[in-house]
Amino acid sequence: MDNNILLSIHKGMTQEEVTKLLGRPDYRRFDEQGEQWEYRKGGGIGHYGTTILIDFKNNLVSNLDSFESTQTPLAFLAGKLSPRHR
Repeated sequence: MDNNILLSIHKGMTQEEVTKLLGRPDYRRFDEQGEQWEYRKGGGIGHYGTTILIDFKNNLVSNLDSFESTQTPLAFLAGKLSPRHR
């Protein structure tokens, strides 16, 4: 993951602008409050990678969170709320 691309994302960007930088999200969630896109960059099975969470309100970036992560078994994630709903 090119850190310069991540640093270029800012509040108020459109979904189209984010897609041009990062491509289509790996996962997508939404509710009446907004939409969240999740990207998984780098890493591999059991290796560290970067997870990027981008929240949109009215199709504009409102929040961004990125962190180093390992791949987590899907069974563990079943029923868990996304980080913005905790």
